[in-house]
Amino acid sequence: MNSDVYSVQLQRINQHLARFMDFTPQELALNRAGMMSQRQQEKFASYSAAQSKVAGKIILIVLAIAIPGFFLVFFTSFRNAEGGFDPEAMQILPVAVIGVGLSLGLWALMMLRGLRRMRNFQTAHHQLKQVTGQARSQHKNAPYQSAAVLSVAGQPTSYQYVTVGKINFYVTVDAAGAFINGPTYHVYYVPLGGRVGMPVSAEAF
Repeated sequence: MNSDVYSVQLQRINQHLARFMDFTPQELALNRAGMMSQRQQEKFASYSAAQSKVAGKIILIVLAIAIPGFFLVFFTSFRNAEGGFDPEAMQILPVAVIGVGLSLGLWALMMLRGLRRMRNFQTAHHQLKQVTGQARSQHKNAPYQSAAVLSVAGQPTSYQYVTVGKINFYVTVDAAGAFINGPTYHVYYVPLGGRVGMPVSAEAF
């Protein structure tokens, strides 16, 4: 590709990224230095608060439905012809309670682990990282919980999965259009644990 044509293409990609990832040239300069602007910190703090709020509600709703529902199903399913309870069924009740309790406990633990990841947003300006590489994208919407959180935070809920280097990101479908084959990207992001990050800004070169 002609160098002038490629330069124009990069300029358009970077304009696209800035528009749909919502950052300014001044904020990009801060991100390159590993810092976030006050506006970016406030935006991600709002996201963190929304994440905690939605996840907490989901945990309470599931527990409020699952526990009474379990006992209702158990006691209505194991009544004998006389209207009493089958002795054999009553013997397995403790095992069933332990099994359901462990299942709910593991699920709640996974939810709480996700909440711990989101605490990174409260100190995001200390934890901004950078990854460099070519982009690979998949047409994959954000999970239900993420969509609910983003909706509460006032963000669009249609997201696409993008991988740069070894880090995975969810970006808006509009922003994902700038991650194409060919250019190399710098992505500045808040690490959420493992190989998952929340992108703050990006640039192609």
